[in-house]
Amino acid sequence: MEKNVKQNTIVDIARDTGFSVATVSRALNNSPKVTEATKRRVLESARNLNYTPNEPAKMLVRGSSHTIGLLLPDNSAVNHIIYSAINLEFMKRKLEVILFNANNNLSVEDFLMHELVKRRVMGIVVLPLPGEYKMFDYAMSSGIPLVVLGRFVAAYNVSHVLFDFRKGISEAVDHLVRERGKRNFVQLALKDVADGLERRKAFEFALRANQIIPDHTLVHAVEDTCESGYTVMRGLLERGEIIDAVLCSSDYTAAGALRAIADRGLSAPNDIAVVGFHNMDISQYYTPRISTIAVDIEEFARLVADTMIGLIEDKFEMKNTGVSTTFLHKETT
Repeated sequence: MEKNVKQNTIVDIARDTGFSVATVSRALNNSPKVTEATKRRVLESARNLNYTPNEPAKMLVRGSSHTIGLLLPDNSAVNHIIYSAINLEFMKRKLEVILFNANNNLSVEDFLMHELVKRRVMGIVVLPLPGEYKMFDYAMSSGIPLVVLGRFVAAYNVSHVLFDFRKGISEAVDHLVRERGKRNFVQLALKDVADGLERRKAFEFALRANQIIPDHTLVHAVEDTCESGYTVMRGLLERGEIIDAVLCSSDYTAAGALRAIADRGLSAPNDIAVVGFHNMDISQYYTPRISTIAVDIEEFARLVADTMIGLIEDKFEMKNTGVSTTFLHKETT
């Protein structure tokens, strides 16, 4: 009985040659945008790797629709805002967005990535769950442009649109230390390891800048809900933790934390200052109004659309960009 032999793809040729997947794809299709030297190097690698063109994948790309696939990890309030903004930007460019939700499940995410390729989308935008990102291989070998949101995946030569958390978090911590005299911080961070890690790095940087020694015990995992913010904050207060400032994963977790603080007979910002994230409507209409770290979602969506269109139109092979964050002082700081 013959053993299954792995069939090499353009991803393998890209790794072998050091060229991007986009360049390899162009070379194999004899694009005039690729130099003759590059074509020869790619073809030599293809022969050495016994590469056989994936005809179904080529047909998918050639017959692609005017649809962009958007794959998000869950249907949280933040991701709904991201979807709405991205959908609007692609609508301006007369492109339709099809939304898939992985429900925080890696197997579902992998299945949906394959489904997007099968549906002949023009490009795929993904905010991936933390993992090995093997699903990228399939998307890239199909030749479909890929844009990754929210986290930098160094193992793959793909385009990214990221959030710069450092500026907003530093502004918040600076204000709380220098203007309010706060020194005992905790952070309610998303359970999502990758996103939570980036915010934690920014949080620790801001603490050190204010001569406060960071400690892993200052970071507590939450879901992106009011209930989770309430439950975690209540637990901290019941254990008698010394806290005078809280940085939350979102305005929803901040609202929950504020309710837990009030239930203990304490107030914000006098007893405990609270900072949310994303500047959602709830931050303006909650009592007290929630100080927050704002992200320009409209600019983020514009960068996503511009990056994807640039890839589709072969304006560049790969591009990494991002948007900054800003602290908005309201009534809880």
